[in-house]
Amino acid sequence: MGSGEESMTTVRETETVTVTVAEKPDSAEEATTGSAPATGAPKNLMVTSAIRERLRASFAEYLDEVEASRIEGPLPGSIYYGEYRGSKFAVAEFRTDSERKTAFFAEQQGSGLHYLPDIGGKPADLNTVPCPLRRTWGFRCSGQ
Repeated sequence: MGSGEESMTTVRETETVTVTVAEKPDSAEEATTGSAPATGAPKNLMVTSAIRERLRASFAEYLDEVEASRIEGPLPGSIYYGEYRGSKFAVAEFRTDSERKTAFFAEQQGSGLHYLPDIGGKPADLNTVPCPLRRTWGFRCSGQ
């Protein structure tokens, strides 16, 4: 790397992205192309009845038939839904029998919201959602 350049590597459970930033690109095209991920500020999205139904259906797919028939939810006031860098994420709470369960969902490139019971063999948790979007929802990120 030449002088005046910084290199940053971001490691996620599913991918590694390396971005090199020069102080002054030689052209506008150079500033907007390359291997950097899509940009965009995190944003809340409106929760419609269709989104509620999709969350419920996706969550129910992972339950046995008896549990799926007894599912309550998403529970009122429990849904967080937003978009960050072209991917949509949701968090919602459900009740199955007497147990409350927080469920995590993701949609990439128009695939529809899918329940994520685990990622890489580990149970999904709030870290499934990118930190900038969690902050938009009022959650803290690790180390803060």
